[in-house]
Amino acid sequence: MTHLESGWVPRGTRVDELESAIRAVCEPVFDRPLKDISFGQVLVRLFATSRRFNVEIQPQLLLLQKTLLNVEGWVGSSIRSWICGKPPSRFSKPG
Repeated sequence: MTHLESGWVPRGTRVDELESAIRAVCEPVFDRPLKDISFGQVLVRLFATSRRFNVEIQPQLLLLQKTLLNVEGWVGSSIRSWICGKPPSRFSKPG
């Protein structure tokens, strides 16, 4: 189901303009190393775009933003997302 079908995007929204605005936020980071990307900043820009187009922001996304801002502040530029995505039991060493 798309954002339009779910009712998160108001009827009459110019989908091409919304897609273009989202691309303007996301495409600049596609080829950058993870250490050079501020995911919190990307989310803030996505939320600003959502607000501009009156897109309903889901609570899960707000929680994701809070988590990313905390992780980026805690870990800094040395974030290793493949470790952050693993369950905690995989962090501990055997023995």
